[in-house]
Amino acid sequence: MEKRLETVIRQTFNLGKGRIEEAWTSDDIMGWDSMGHLALITAVEREFNVRFEIEEMLQVKSLKDISGILKQKDPN
Repeated sequence: MEKRLETVIRQTFNLGKGRIEEAWTSDDIMGWDSMGHLALITAVEREFNVRFEIEEMLQVKSLKDISGILKQKDPN
């Protein structure tokens, strides 16, 4: 996982220094509820200067999904 994305996730959910797995879902992260989901998407949009479409927001079920969407938006 890209370091910038990891930092956004840690800050959004107040996670410590432990490991973060791309396969994690809302079941694995305390605070990743509907409001946490919006906070995460907003933070990612700000950090990477992108906009998620509604359909993309709804597709996000894991941290890996966010990485995939970001790669589609900027494949470099």
